[in-house]
Amino acid sequence: RCFVGVVLQSVETDGALTAGSRIEVVTRGLVTANVHDTTVAGSQMVISAVAGQLLLKVAGTNLYPVAAIAAEADTLNFAKVYVLSSF
Repeated sequence: RCFVGVVLQSVETDGALTAGSRIEVVTRGLVTANVHDTTVAGSQMVISAVAGQLLLKVAGTNLYPVAAIAAEADTLNFAKVYVLSSF
C-alpha cells in the first residue's frame, strides 16, 4: 500500500467514485477526512484496511508511515487532518 492523499471529490459528471473515476486529491495540507473513531488532536494517522479511512498509528502494530496528523478530535468518524506529503 502507498498513501498518496485524501480524496476531496469526484470530478466525473455523474459524481461516480469507482475504479477509474477522475478525482480531486489533497496531497499535502489541511482537509476533513474519514478517521478512526478514537482520533484526538495530535494523533498520528496511517492508512487502514478500511477503504477510505485513516487509522491511529500504534507503536509496534502499524508498520505504515505516518500519512497525516489529526488537527482535532473526530466527530462521527470525521476530523480535520494535516496530510503529510509522501513524495
